[in-house]
Amino acid sequence: MPIIDCAYLLQAKKQMEPKLHAEAFVNHVLPKVAEMKLQDKMLALIKKASSVEVPIFNYHTTRLLADPNSIPEGFCAKVSTLAREYCDHLPSSLPIGKVASGWAGLELLGTAIGPNIRIIKKEEIIDTHFSFNVVEVTLVAILQEKPFKRSERAIEWWPLADQITVSEGKVIWPFEGALYDERDDQKCTFCGEMERECGGDHVDEMRDIMRENSRDYEW
Repeated sequence: MPIIDCAYLLQAKKQMEPKLHAEAFVNHVLPKVAEMKLQDKMLALIKKASSVEVPIFNYHTTRLLADPNSIPEGFCAKVSTLAREYCDHLPSSLPIGKVASGWAGLELLGTAIGPNIRIIKKEEIIDTHFSFNVVEVTLVAILQEKPFKRSERAIEWWPLADQITVSEGKVIWPFEGALYDERDDQKCTFCGEMERECGGDHVDEMRDIMRENSRDYEW
């Protein structure tokens, strides 16, 4: 029998992906939020008796209109591959839309900004192709009267998320808050960036490279 239970390890990896992706997402977005003087913008809205909703980040993603595995006539790539070129990505090459479509990234970002902050998405179709739409997504920070109720899983993963800070354009994680503190000084062997920034997840990019290499040897 094998020494290790690969099925168990792969399942554990799958369960941890939302955590790692959310941390990479916050590493990318939070420094940009810290630069925009969000508190001043919200205070100005309060003085105007306006709804306290401030756009904090924009990215492009796609909405598929066809089977992602189909290959359109006249093309040599699948619909999913073609659409991916129109998406914005984290430094790790992970599509931002993939992270923001789940609960973890937005909840962690809101908690890091402030306890009464909820993050919502506003979407607008900006381009249409034969098999997908290109969508511009705006993340909006909303100040609400009561503190945002964190999920049990988020509290388990990031018990000190409200202590996350930004210094010199870099996210500083409380020790218990994220795996990235253990890898602070390690460079990613794939892209050369610090693993705190890229997240160390280059599966999609490596898959594309392997696909291209396999084409070079086609007869």
